[in-house]
Amino acid sequence: MKRFKDNYITIVLILIVIVVNIGAFAAYVNNVRYSLSIQTQAHVNNILNEAAECINIKLDEQINTMKMISQFITTLDSHEDGNDILQKMLENQKESSGLSLFELVQEGDDTFRDKEYYKNALKGKNVIAEETKEGNVTDIVLATPVYSDSGEIKAVLVAKMNSDTFYRTIGIPSLEQNGKCFVVKKDGTLISKTKNLSSVSRINELLPGKEYSDSLISGMRSRNAGIISSQIEGKSRYIGYEKLNINGWYVVSIILSASVEASVSDMETDVVILGVELGFILLVLIVYFVYTIISRKNREKMNLERYYIASKYADIIMVDYSIVKDTMYCNEKWEKLFGYTLPKSDIKEKVINYFYPEDREIFINNYKELIDNNIGTEFTARVCDKDNNPVKCCFKLFPICEKKGKIIKIIGFIETEE
Repeated sequence: MKRFKDNYITIVLILIVIVVNIGAFAAYVNNVRYSLSIQTQAHVNNILNEAAECINIKLDEQINTMKMISQFITTLDSHEDGNDILQKMLENQKESSGLSLFELVQEGDDTFRDKEYYKNALKGKNVIAEETKEGNVTDIVLATPVYSDSGEIKAVLVAKMNSDTFYRTIGIPSLEQNGKCFVVKKDGTLISKTKNLSSVSRINELLPGKEYSDSLISGMRSRNAGIISSQIEGKSRYIGYEKLNINGWYVVSIILSASVEASVSDMETDVVILGVELGFILLVLIVYFVYTIISRKNREKMNLERYYIASKYADIIMVDYSIVKDTMYCNEKWEKLFGYTLPKSDIKEKVINYFYPEDREIFINNYKELIDNNIGTEFTARVCDKDNNPVKCCFKLFPICEKKGKIIKIIGFIETEE
């Protein structure tokens, strides 16, 4: 006891040091966990934002494709072989896109008269809708009005694909490196699904418990985006949702925790291993930093999937011009028709030289109109081939914008009189 009294100051100081270190270690653990939680939430949000942006682009591309085909059909009215060309084009598009239906429906058609998407298309709207049978989505329908030369709607172009084809068309397989991804209505109805899920009608059937499905449905009905933590088959998952630009649909991702969480363990054992834990956390942060860089590059690579349009229009010249980088991609059809290859950089200064001198003003005016009004444009101008002979071309140019509405790309199709 005497020894204790003689050394009580030292003992108290030691106890204070131990308590302070334990408190500091506990605070360190809590801070690390909180920081990792914030990072995880941000990472999940990035995955959702990327998925929503990619799907929005794919849906816009489908609508633009239908509009361009509709415009082409209008030009066939004056062609004496118009009906034969139309039927062949519809059959080829149906086969190449894996559609179950692709036809031109005349106004007043009894088969489609009561269809809501048909009525909306006759009002001048471009429609993407779903068809259901006993509450199960069986097909996705795209409908676009077709105008006569006088500007009146004369028919509706209707395309139909099953849920599995829709799943692949909007590029969902490429978004599933972190977990499953679906397009659903805000009431939980499943719209995109693979063949093995053909009998599944609602997202609820793919979640482990009613509380998770109720939280998801409630969240989609009241918010544009959100994240739900869950336990599925004993493993941690994140159920994320974000609203799309079409029909109020949502993209829902069931994301593996291992894809977005850093692993931190055994930090509550003893102050002696604090240094080891600090080193371990540093290593995790380095790995996480490298992973973030790789993920960003992967996201940039995924945007290149926009070029899938080129494969659908192998017989049409396609160009993709980046306003930000002043670079351009053009498929091989250009070289085949004109006998030379366009430059891939410094396009803004060089491209005008390839137009026939008398038509350069046409290109400049239409380009300015597209940039100023942020709308697609169509015009005819002559382009010089390798022998400097003018070739009459029909240009169809469309702007691609970032979230703030700024035009960052121009995608175009060029048809010649070949």
